[in-house]
Amino acid sequence: MQIAPRQVRLIPAQFARPFVKSNKNDSGDEEAIAEAVARQNMRFVPIKTGDQLDLQSLQRVRERLVHRRAALINQIRGSLLERGIVFAKGPANLRKQIPPLLEDAEQNITPRMRTLLAHLWQEWKPSTPTTATVAAVTEQPSAKGESLLSGWV
Repeated sequence: MQIAPRQVRLIPAQFARPFVKSNKNDSGDEEAIAEAVARQNMRFVPIKTGDQLDLQSLQRVRERLVHRRAALINQIRGSLLERGIVFAKGPANLRKQIPPLLEDAEQNITPRMRTLLAHLWQEWKPSTPTTATVAAVTEQPSAKGESLLSGWV
């Protein structure tokens, strides 16, 4: 007895969902998937290549780093705003205005707050090169000699 080779196909969950008859359980899901696969007009999702999975992971890491950097900038700006010190959004403005602010003893900042701001500043400084490094890795050629971004437009 030989088993016929099977073709692996992925079905998006939203296409199988209409065929679920009762509460969510494994047997109900299996039945819904089997019924969905039997449909003539069912659309399937292509299986991702290793390079596509790499790019997806890199994009997620970069998104997390950018989010963390923005949170730090907003926390610094919010703490300073409560003390009446205002500067514009963005990493370029932070890079320009924080060092003179930390060195200026004339500012309306307590020593405790100055220490906290110095700590946040030290935490933020290395985050910018890390984000740039992830972006550079994304541009590196894959094993096939193509950029990870080729084919993802």
